Amino acid sequence: MAEDDSRKDPVPPQVGDGRNRYEIIRTAHLGSGHFGDVYMGQHYTSREKVAVKLEHRSGSIARREWEVMSAMDGNGAPRVHYTGMHGRYYVMVMDLLGPTLQRLLESKPNRHLSFDQVMIIGTKCVELLRKLHAKGYVHGDVKPENFLCSPSEGSTISDPSKGLYMIDLGLASKWRDSSRANGHISYGQRVDHFSGTVRYASVNAHLGRWLSRRDDLESLGYMLLYLFNGSLPWQGYCGDDKNMQVCETKGRLTIESMCRGAPEIMQYYIAYVKNLKFEDRPQYDYLLMLFDSVNGGMRKVRTLIEQRSTEATDKDSWEDDSRDKETTATAGQKRKRSNNEESAETEAEPIAKKYKLVVPKRIKTHQWVIISTSARTGNVR
Repeated sequence: MAEDDSRKDPVPPQVGDGRNRYEIIRTAHLGSGHFGDVYMGQHYTSREKVAVKLEHRSGSIARREWEVMSAMDGNGAPRVHYTGMHGRYYVMVMDLLGPTLQRLLESKPNRHLSFDQVMIIGTKCVELLRKLHAKGYVHGDVKPENFLCSPSEGSTISDPSKGLYMIDLGLASKWRDSSRANGHISYGQRVDHFSGTVRYASVNAHLGRWLSRRDDLESLGYMLLYLFNGSLPWQGYCGDDKNMQVCETKGRLTIESMCRGAPEIMQYYIAYVKNLKFEDRPQYDYLLMLFDSVNGGMRKVRTLIEQRSTEATDKDSWEDDSRDKETTATAGQKRKRSNNEESAETEAEPIAKKYKLVVPKRIKTHQWVIISTSARTGNVR
């Protein structure tokens, strides 16, 4: 893999040029991602501390990550100071931030976070993914190692409320396709393909299906369960068929079993994201309401459910069409995007909106896993 190749070459003492020159502190290795290593560095003149990511040029991920980071422009991801090439490396210099959520978890004696901490993290991660999705991308590798806390000056490392940032966007892909009438990429599947991290990947990712916004949110659900409990039910598998064993377990478990040990909120979250279709626009405000424990998020959800059950005359009255309003066009009608379309997607929507409520049932809530023996594309969701 690319990260193995990169270690064969010495880490350069400096990168950049002109006013954008940075010294790499080679003894301060901050971590490794799928395709590169990150070191602490500092600007040559201002001495500002930065993070320097090096990826071997035999890889092909760096330019994609640069593209996504540039689109984010420091809003939800670290601010990028410099990108370029140095010898056999792709180089990206960015803000130096605090510890990852994984480091935060490991700092706890009991290796799990409190209810309030996970609710804060859930809220902030949904907001971050909403921003990324509004730019037309899905992350593709949501996990605790890929979220950084704000710098811990004046606060403790155990306080994620100061802010979170997404990193390691090299596996990001586009969900938006403006050339199509509905504005969404077409569905596809290649069963011999997998990218991401087995522990947190969505079932669709395991099966080689093209990723969309629902998959980031499913991975986030697994990540939050991990932060609550310190482990996941499918940990411990090994061998060449580990990927499929984990996939089958994720698809077979009832929601109640999957969320055992976690608050009831997580059952509603998992039930919702597992019912999303490939092209659905997630109702981010519904998920944010779930995590709003301070203002009685779970109580609001129960109230909405009671109101819907009283008013419902058929199944359709329980559900709202969650297809992208901004990307849907009638048959034969050419789709036009407004200048305000992206901002409209990121703006908060009122609680009075008709949410697509998915009630977690105690039985028969498992997700069917259909395994194909050959690559194919089609309309299966």
